[in-house]
Amino acid sequence: MSQEKIDADTIRKALKDNGTDDEQLIEIVVKRGHKQRIKIRQKYKEMFGIDLMSDLKSDLTGDYKTMMLALFTDPVEFDVDNLHKAMKGENTDEDTLIEILASRPCWYLNKIQIIYKEKYQTDLEEDIIGDSSSDLRKILLSLLQNERSTNKNPDKNECKKIAEKLNKPEERSLRIERIHESFFINVFILSSPHELVCISKEYHKITGNTLIKTIEEEFSIEIRKLLRTILYALISPSEYFATRIHDAIDGIGTNEKILTRVLVTRAEIDLPKIKQYYQKLYGKDMIKDIIKDDISSNYNKLLQAIYNQYIQY
Repeated sequence: MSQEKIDADTIRKALKDNGTDDEQLIEIVVKRGHKQRIKIRQKYKEMFGIDLMSDLKSDLTGDYKTMMLALFTDPVEFDVDNLHKAMKGENTDEDTLIEILASRPCWYLNKIQIIYKEKYQTDLEEDIIGDSSSDLRKILLSLLQNERSTNKNPDKNECKKIAEKLNKPEERSLRIERIHESFFINVFILSSPHELVCISKEYHKITGNTLIKTIEEEFSIEIRKLLRTILYALISPSEYFATRIHDAIDGIGTNEKILTRVLVTRAEIDLPKIKQYYQKLYGKDMIKDIIKDDISSNYNKLLQAIYNQYIQY
């Protein structure tokens, strides 16, 4: 019997035998990667004639259910579902749009658009046009054009020229302000990660200021957040996602939506690095900040198990 069959059978028993055996379910899920979990889901359907997701939905509750379903969802489809939910209803969740569209690589954004169209029978671009604010909309749509450079060996002199243009012009007028703003945004949308690093260094040499600080001073809240995300996610993605976890758990209460999304999408990529950046940025142990409440809750147990599985001590 294949491992997928064994796992599918074990999960079926954990869900159906005298109440849910959450410890058994969590143990299997965290020890399998995304690709393995998708195979388990397929095998579950073959063996029992029902989608595993249906059984999970009927047996589990709350944030625990949400995270468990996410773990059995293809990563691209998971992002697609989050994007669709972000634009569903009266109030658009622009924070989610920014995180996903500004932090995923070009090839991944292509897949997102294809799957979005297949699943929801509408173009992602059309939904963004109908739901986001005008300035933010333009940048998000530009990101979906996937015109970012792939240059890994930027010319230092060219970076210096761009950095000089990014420096705010002394002459002020509404027209000049708009031209400068457009140029600034285009640099962030079209430059490769290596080019952005080079430009950032040259900008600091010229102005004594960082691009991040300039963004904070010159742009509106949503544009500021988007440009900051692009810069962080391209240059230092692990650091960016450390800040996202902190955003989710800082203050009273926890934003489980952000916390779940980051841990599900990054666990197999760079969770140890995220932990290191979290410690560096905030001087705290990330897991202790994440698990604020009683560890007895199944959601917290799942968070702890994922953390323990992927963090190398």
